[in-house]
Amino acid sequence: MRKRLKMTVIGSVLVLVLSSSQMAAGAGTKGNMDNAETGKSVEEIAEVLAEAAIPYVGDAPGVGNLLYALQDNGIMPEGDFTYELQTDEEPYGLQIYFSEEPADEDTFVERILDGSMLCLTLVENLEEVQCTFPQIYDGKDAQVTYYMDENIVTAMTGTKNLKELKEYAKSPEKLAELLSLELDCQRTEMEISGMEDEDSASVAIIGGADGPTSIFLAGKLG
Repeated sequence: MRKRLKMTVIGSVLVLVLSSSQMAAGAGTKGNMDNAETGKSVEEIAEVLAEAAIPYVGDAPGVGNLLYALQDNGIMPEGDFTYELQTDEEPYGLQIYFSEEPADEDTFVERILDGSMLCLTLVENLEEVQCTFPQIYDGKDAQVTYYMDENIVTAMTGTKNLKELKEYAKSPEKLAELLSLELDCQRTEMEISGMEDEDSASVAIIGGADGPTSIFLAGKLG
């Protein structure tokens, strides 16, 4: 049975999909979070992030503290940002808005994916994360949003569900194991019209009346 993607579309949309097959590398392989810019090891970063873990996404100061900890440790991208919390109903969510277009989009996106994954890990009741940044697309101002939920992050990390992912937050040692996973994403451009897929994740598309919107998924469609 074919499952249609759930979409809300406003304005012109370009969809690029991040394929998440073969995400987890072998034991002892360190990912890009052993950050040369900070001079810190995975273990040192894990200590800081474990202290920043919080139980509820409704704790706005706690979320801010976590986001700045991720940024200060070279995981979340640099730059000014604001954030909003979705706590009225499930899925409980976090939306992060960066104010400037990235100079190095590839690195920026890698850090968005790492940061989103760790937010889902370190906020106990958090269920989805969206990161948005401005971009010029086809000569017009646009907003690009990367979306991550349980389907996506479990494919990236090899965990069974969000509950298992959040077990990594129980100690700095466990968190260091997660930071050491090698994540591999491949972008594939797809047309949005009539898009269907048997194993697709839900797609949330945030439109913009003032310009087109691009949605990037860290999940596999196809």
